[in-house]
Amino acid sequence: MPKWTEPQQRAIDLRDSNLLVSAAAGSGKTAVLVERIIKLIVEDKIDIDKLLIVTFTNAAAGEMRERILAAIVDEMEKKNSDEKNLRRQMTLLNKASITTLHSFCINVIRKNFHVIGIDPTFRIADVTESKILIQESLEEILEEEYERAEDDFITLIESFSENKSDRKIEDLILNIYYFIQSQPYPYKWLKKSADMFKIDKENLKDNIWIKTVREEMEMKLLGAENIIEEALEISEQSGGPYPYIQALEGDLK
Repeated sequence: MPKWTEPQQRAIDLRDSNLLVSAAAGSGKTAVLVERIIKLIVEDKIDIDKLLIVTFTNAAAGEMRERILAAIVDEMEKKNSDEKNLRRQMTLLNKASITTLHSFCINVIRKNFHVIGIDPTFRIADVTESKILIQESLEEILEEEYERAEDDFITLIESFSENKSDRKIEDLILNIYYFIQSQPYPYKWLKKSADMFKIDKENLKDNIWIKTVREEMEMKLLGAENIIEEALEISEQSGGPYPYIQALEGDLK
């Protein structure tokens, strides 16, 4: 039986509250989780198919299922074990929700397709299919906007597109789209970011972009000042390039 550290034992034994475990790779998080699950089904008499156990990859889900099975077998070999309950858990293990988060969500959708009104035979598009669908959608949207020919759209095209191709504006839109996908609420974040560019004269100095530009300018000017001072120091040395002194002093001012 493994010897658990105090934090690991707390993670195994804690009940009736939310629990977040953070630890480095290879520190035994999976082993702790398996032990916690075994304690739940052995001591708390909770059936394994009543637990939701999700991972990020199919391989990790498969490994988790195998570890739980091995732990149940080990538990059965102990003296005075509840063999009837453990055999029941081995049977229930086949239908237990030990899967990836994506697979669990897909399963929920398929079981409730009649509620949300989608075809239950749907499948997840691969990367290539997704890119094709996104590109086709973008082209359709641009065509619709060309037909409307509203002033804001025409200004956008004239500002960012090339004469005979929409490739540049398409790339810009796609880059923004893929970039914002890292945010939990991408379109909300995008709108908030765009609103930051609404700058008025009264609040100009307090705007985040103005502050950022100012800090960048100050950093570059300080760097230039240091270089010029170093050049002056060299020029003023014995045998130094003294003809540069007057120009350098002017640059420093």
